[in-house]
Amino acid sequence: MHLGFSTLLAALFFPVFGWNSLLINSPMSVTCQAPSPKTLTVNSSGASAVSISSNTGHGGTTDYRLTNITHGSTASLTAPSTKGNANFSSWSGCDSVSGATCFLTLNADRTVTANYNTPNYTLSVSKSGSGSGAVTSSPGGISCGGDCSETYQNGTSVTLTVSPSAGSTFTGWSGACSGSGSCTVSMTAARSVTASFTLGTNILSITKSGTGSGTVTSNPAGINCGSTCSASYSYGTSVTLTVSPSAGSTFTGWSGACSGTGFCELVMTTNRSVSAGFSQIPFNYSLSNSGTSSVTKSSGNVYTQNTIAKTYVAGATRSVTLSLAGLPNGVTYSISNSDCSPTCTSTITFTVSPSAPASTYNITVTGQPLGKTTGFNLVINGSPISASCSATPSTAVMGQSVTWTGAVSGGIPPLTYFWSGTNIPANPAPSTNPYSRAYSTIGVKSAALTVTDSDGLQTTCPTATVQVNFDPDFEEF
Repeated sequence: MHLGFSTLLAALFFPVFGWNSLLINSPMSVTCQAPSPKTLTVNSSGASAVSISSNTGHGGTTDYRLTNITHGSTASLTAPSTKGNANFSSWSGCDSVSGATCFLTLNADRTVTANYNTPNYTLSVSKSGSGSGAVTSSPGGISCGGDCSETYQNGTSVTLTVSPSAGSTFTGWSGACSGSGSCTVSMTAARSVTASFTLGTNILSITKSGTGSGTVTSNPAGINCGSTCSASYSYGTSVTLTVSPSAGSTFTGWSGACSGTGFCELVMTTNRSVSAGFSQIPFNYSLSNSGTSSVTKSSGNVYTQNTIAKTYVAGATRSVTLSLAGLPNGVTYSISNSDCSPTCTSTITFTVSPSAPASTYNITVTGQPLGKTTGFNLVINGSPISASCSATPSTAVMGQSVTWTGAVSGGIPPLTYFWSGTNIPANPAPSTNPYSRAYSTIGVKSAALTVTDSDGLQTTCPTATVQVNFDPDFEEF
């Protein structure tokens, strides 16, 4: 192959000098033209005005352009890791990349781009405590309530605001915020914030009025008035009050936060006061007795009893005192448990002396107050009386004195005597005991004694007899 001299020169010099053209004018005339300068354009995406550093002298602030760069020069460009709220992600248009540094050779006009992206972070809100409320954000996105998390761009400043529910109090922040003032967070990372609310309490106070008495209790527990007449309840608690009138009292109704005479039901959204009225029922009772009281007299004191029942009817119970009427002479009484309060019993003990007349007496028992009465019969029976008669001697002769004697058992002295029988005068009848007389005729003689005691009880002894015989020495005139 035969080459011309000009062709040979071109083949030798072009690779070395990079000329655009080699002009060879024959014979042996050569003209060389140098490569043109290059332009480097550096842009950024996802962030603006990014300061690019370069150890080869090609730095600047995006977007920028460098011209008149010698053909074949190498450039090293380094992007910052962040710009504003954006993070460096990559280079594009480079020959090679190491980390955030772009390498390239300018054998032509070149354009490279530093790429940034803006991350998003989640702000999460939770609530704690016995109370309730809402948390909202500015810029919007959170309304907690129902929506308690939101995603924000890196670096976004978010302000949280609380709105306590009725009856609740905001007590403070925890997590990414603290204290009880405003909460502002910078979303350079995921954040969590807790808002605490405390449920408020309200006081329920009970008073009682009127002439009666009683107790007021609550459900849920807390009031037992009685003694405990106020209690604190959490906001919104539903409380039911119930009354229990004391014996002798009646409930007349509610006033204050409740009315009427039924249950008192109220919701504790504020401090509340309720008054329960009680009226005293007029005291009433009844009296009754154990029936007829009977006693049989004797030579000494005898006793009988009657039980009086005091039965409560209505009202506030009170002491009831008893008194008696209708007692005969010779009778006294005592009452045990006399002034007890119904329902109860009192016992009347009657002491009947021998002088008390035997009869039936209507006894009236009166209770005070109110003058209640009950009546029964006191029956005083006389002492049973009996008599037997005898003659002394049992056999006599005419003209001999015969003594008739009545042996009396029972009866209440003084006793009166009335003799009757053979040859005994009838008017007036002999009234002594014993009684003596002589008989002037023979035969069987008889006598009987009738005895009457102070109560009018009477008995007659069985007839007694004596045999009177003839006395030869007796002269009958």
